[in-house]
Amino acid sequence: MYKFLLPVFFLMFVTTGAYADSNEYDRLFGEVTFTVEETILSNDISITYHGKSLRLADKILSIAHNSIKILNKFYENENIKDCRVQNLHIYHINEKVLNNRKLMSFLDWSLWDNSNIDAVYDGTSFPAGSSAIFIRSDVSSDYYLSKLISHEMTHFWQYRKCMELNEYEASQFESFYRNNRSMTLLAQQEPEL
Repeated sequence: MYKFLLPVFFLMFVTTGAYADSNEYDRLFGEVTFTVEETILSNDISITYHGKSLRLADKILSIAHNSIKILNKFYENENIKDCRVQNLHIYHINEKVLNNRKLMSFLDWSLWDNSNIDAVYDGTSFPAGSSAIFIRSDVSSDYYLSKLISHEMTHFWQYRKCMELNEYEASQFESFYRNNRSMTLLAQQEPEL
C-alpha cells in the first residue's frame, strides 16, 4: 500500500478564538476512537490520517499529497513563503460527531448559519504547530471525497502562507485539482474520479 497526503472541502476555517482551550479538543477525543493512524511527509509537511480504514487512509493521504503539489501550481504567481510551520491532522469522523455542537464547540458555527457541515479546516484551535481537517466518514463517493479534501487543503495552504482564507479560491481549486491531477507522478496511483 502506498502512503501520501490529504485534506478537504465545503466550508471554511473556523474557531472561536486563537487560543482555544485544549479541553475542547480533549472532549472530542474522549468520545472518538481511531483504529488507524497513517503519516506521510509531503513537502516537509507531516500529514497524519486518523480514522478506521487503511484503504481510506491511503486514498485521503494521496489526495492531500497531490493537493499540496498542485497548490504550488495554482498559486504559482503568488510567490508567498510559508509564514507558519504547520503539520496537518486529518480526522475521518462520524457525521453525528462532526455536527455535534457540544463536541465541536471550538468551531464558530455561525459561519455556516448553524447548518450541518461535511468537512472543515481548523488552523487556530488545534495545539500550536498543527492544524486539523475534519471529514465526515460516511462520504462514499470518491468524487465528493476528493472535492472535500482539495477544498479544505486549500484552506490549510492559505493559513500556512498567512493568506486570507478564501472560499472562492478554495472552490476554484476543487476544479483545478480535478483537471490537473496528472501533474504529479503520485496522481497516477490515485483512482479516477
